[in-house]
Amino acid sequence: MPVPKVIKTRTTAQSKWFQIETVTVAYNNEQQIPLERIRTPLKQAVIIAPIFDNHFILAREFMVGNEKMGLTFPKGKVDLGETPLQAAHREMREEIGYDANELHLLKVVDSMPGYIQHETHLFLAQDLYLNPLNSGDEPDTLEQQPWKVDDYRHLLNNAAFTDARNVATLMLAMAHLNNH
Repeated sequence: MPVPKVIKTRTTAQSKWFQIETVTVAYNNEQQIPLERIRTPLKQAVIIAPIFDNHFILAREFMVGNEKMGLTFPKGKVDLGETPLQAAHREMREEIGYDANELHLLKVVDSMPGYIQHETHLFLAQDLYLNPLNSGDEPDTLEQQPWKVDDYRHLLNNAAFTDARNVATLMLAMAHLNNH
């Protein structure tokens, strides 16, 4: 089946971080359908599942999208001129004060490819050591929350652990640990 063709793109809204576009797509049956998508200059992000002393190190953080405190792995954007691996090291140092001797890329995922062009690189971090970086973009110091690796099923059921990318990172980390 041939790929539908984008025939027209128009910006309908703009903010500091996002641009909303109406995209007219011509399908193979000759129908033209207007769809919306989000564009962002932040094309890549990282999420890291760090393990220290047989515990995942998570952080409690305010999630503006759902206006709740969430339980999350260290995460953030890949800055201009930075590789995802460099961003993973930086984000861990900024958010939990640790760096890692071993970072394993688990997978690159698209969160919502039907609406946004944005890759997230999912990592597992092992052999951690203290190395805080105090120049992060967090307005508050994030509260660390260790979680036993063997108790990951309860983490999956925790009401504050809701970000689908975190769930994917956890499951891929567990698969990696079980195979190595």
